[in-house]
Amino acid sequence: MNLHPDLWLFATLVFGVVLLPGMDMAFVAGSAVTTGLRAGLAAVAGIMVAGQVHLVAGVVGLAALLLVWPGAQAALLLAGAAYMAWIGWTILRSTWGVASTASAATPAIVPGAPIAGTRQAFFRAAATCLMNPKAYAFTLAVLPSFIHTPERSTAAQALAMGGIIAINQALIYGAVALMAAGARPWLKRRERAQAWTARGVGALLIASAGAMAVGAATAAPASAAPASTPSHSPTDRSLAMPSAVATLTSTAAADPVHDFDFLIGRWQSHNRKLRAPLTGRGGAEADWEEFDTELETSKLPDGINNVDRFSGAAWRPGYVGTTLRIYNPTTKLWGLYSFDTRGNGFDPKTSALLPPVIGRFEGDSADFEGPDEFKGQPITVRYHWQRLGPDRALWQQSFSTDGGKTWEVNWICHHQRV
Repeated sequence: MNLHPDLWLFATLVFGVVLLPGMDMAFVAGSAVTTGLRAGLAAVAGIMVAGQVHLVAGVVGLAALLLVWPGAQAALLLAGAAYMAWIGWTILRSTWGVASTASAATPAIVPGAPIAGTRQAFFRAAATCLMNPKAYAFTLAVLPSFIHTPERSTAAQALAMGGIIAINQALIYGAVALMAAGARPWLKRRERAQAWTARGVGALLIASAGAMAVGAATAAPASAAPASTPSHSPTDRSLAMPSAVATLTSTAAADPVHDFDFLIGRWQSHNRKLRAPLTGRGGAEADWEEFDTELETSKLPDGINNVDRFSGAAWRPGYVGTTLRIYNPTTKLWGLYSFDTRGNGFDPKTSALLPPVIGRFEGDSADFEGPDEFKGQPITVRYHWQRLGPDRALWQQSFSTDGGKTWEVNWICHHQRV
């Protein structure tokens, strides 16, 4: 299968998450040990179905709702903790009926055990996975980085990712079910061992419930913390992005080398540009022009740096603007060199490119500043970028004539992915 490199990375991440011991794995093992291989495999099937529900929830935006309303996330974790504690308690209680002198024919787990058959194992496993905080954390943190790609549609990408999740769950949890079921004959001959094994599973589930309850206690404050946004001039206050959305769409906070990965691809752009910057005229609609353009961004062969092509045939026929973005691994900052077919961006004395604007993203916002000239006047220019989700972005340009004390916004561009 010829997978996109991002899907290989996604497959690696999923493998690591599924392989990590947790309550899903404990439930599969407990089902197979207490009831048999069929119940264990039924539990695997239930978890696989729930895994697809997690994926669909992430695609349609349930994860966004959980971030926007932190109380919902805390309530989900508390409900999951209560459910897992009940399952663990039921397993522990069922083992207390085992007599120390029981014969080999006496079942170690008395009737009323929590996993009585394949149907019950399937539905309880699905419920366990749906309330698993690890799955929601994975959805919130990882899914936004992979679900949108210029190479294929969102639906095709979601199907590929769903297949990767299902295959990993089937292989890893299936192996756990086989190993746990293989231990049943040995356990059947040793009632005490069987009882203590079941108690161990029950204790593990109760411990997981405790961890979930702790997570619920800390989820709301962490999710409700406002994201920092840069200060702007009074003319662009309406451009600020809600902090919860900013938290959700952040895909590059951990490593600035990925700051501009979101921009790779083709975009349609709507522009609002000040006709006469630095003249004091900008308060009336007639002072601004509006037009549509196209933007296409590609990575350079090194796989890190990138270049774009900005054009608008209906606005200015033959005009092409270019921005070259270069990452410095030593300073962990980006340098943006902008120039166009009208000679802007070049030093008129040397024909060399003017110095770049420098900066990096903090969350989903970034300001890049540097020296420039406008009609022979030395100025400081600022490019502000804002990620508004996987398919939308905002760019704006501001000039300052007093070293950055005050700024005039003169170009606002809203990008929409094609």
